[in-house]
Amino acid sequence: RKVYMVDSQGSSVTSLHASLLIGGGAPYETANRTSMKQKATAEMFEQMGLGDQAQVVNIMVQKIGNNLKYWADAEEVLSGTLGLFLEVSSGGASGKILLGLDTIQFLIQNHTPEHFPFLLHPQNYKQRTALHATLARLIFHQTVDDLQRSFNSFMEPTLQVLAQLNATADLRTGDA
Repeated sequence: RKVYMVDSQGSSVTSLHASLLIGGGAPYETANRTSMKQKATAEMFEQMGLGDQAQVVNIMVQKIGNNLKYWADAEEVLSGTLGLFLEVSSGGASGKILLGLDTIQFLIQNHTPEHFPFLLHPQNYKQRTALHATLARLIFHQTVDDLQRSFNSFMEPTLQVLAQLNATADLRTGDA
């Protein structure tokens, strides 16, 4: 998948493959090839003035978060954004990088319609499933100790909804 990055003046567009950004690729790649790819990627980021690998991935993740927040009615944007998010989060090393980002922690703890209005729209059921599957994939990349904490944070919004439903006597009318 290609990601298009625009420099700070908005004048040049660079096409990057998402797998280059976070060291993804085939598992049979040799260490030498991976090292060359990392060096080339680091040099490219330096020339573009974007910073190191973590900073570039953070820019992408912030864009993903903004797309999910502000493009609730644009199915094509949501699908493309969530496809990229899934691809970026698929590797073991990339999962660790992503979990260290504040934006990802925010997504894990706040995957609710208040923060991401697309979750309210019934027609976005595929995108809702894709978001939760990707977040779950990230959570399960962790060690057992970190997994328990992240899983509890991830489940908290769902548990709040279940508590509200449990407090409702008649689900058809909404009477408490």
